[in-house]
Amino acid sequence: MLAQLLDIGLHGDPRSIILRDTLTLRAYITTLADMLALSKNAPDLWHLCRGFVDMLMPLRYHPSLEVIEIVLVGFTAVASSLNASAHADFLGYVRPIHDWLTGLFDEPMAARLQPQIVALGAALPAFSEKTEDNLHRMLDRLDIES
Repeated sequence: MLAQLLDIGLHGDPRSIILRDTLTLRAYITTLADMLALSKNAPDLWHLCRGFVDMLMPLRYHPSLEVIEIVLVGFTAVASSLNASAHADFLGYVRPIHDWLTGLFDEPMAARLQPQIVALGAALPAFSEKTEDNLHRMLDRLDIES
């Protein structure tokens, strides 16, 4: 179900309908974020998250405050849903998202978005630290085994 919802957002005419209406976009992204949170143990979770993040990335620079707010919610859902040891590929997205997040603090809308900015800001380093710790553990295990 999640993959089908994601395909609607990524391909074809339904995407233009979703992106044209802020309320529809909010409902769509919120639904996907909730489904990701409920799918933490899914074997193809990274594939689903990657598709979701790929859809969200261009929306980071949307002129509407409401869209920026829901994009923050979507990124936070991905960062908190992924298991860092199994999904280190997300680290490639962390830097661009972090840079965008830092730039949001300079925007006049930053005060209104503060709760979402703080939530995502907290989720990204925690994700990165867990991934790095797990990578070190894996390297240590390889040293012990050899």
